[in-house]
Amino acid sequence: MCIRDRNIIDVRKSIDAVASVSEENAAGVEEVSASAEEVTASIEEMAASAQNLAQMAKKLQDASAQFRLS
Repeated sequence: MCIRDRNIIDVRKSIDAVASVSEENAAGVEEVSASAEEVTASIEEMAASAQNLAQMAKKLQDASAQFRLS
């Protein structure tokens, strides 16, 4: 086997290695994206709950205002 053939084999191996790493990175990015979507959904749920709680607190405050002692 000549040097040229060995170089071609080395280049092919390098390309395969880069392709493998790229696939692993893509899978990692997909996992991070899915996690980010889950976090976003959780934050939206918490924001809605906080808004609901604020409305309930306002109603309770308004209702309790009727019973203030002077």
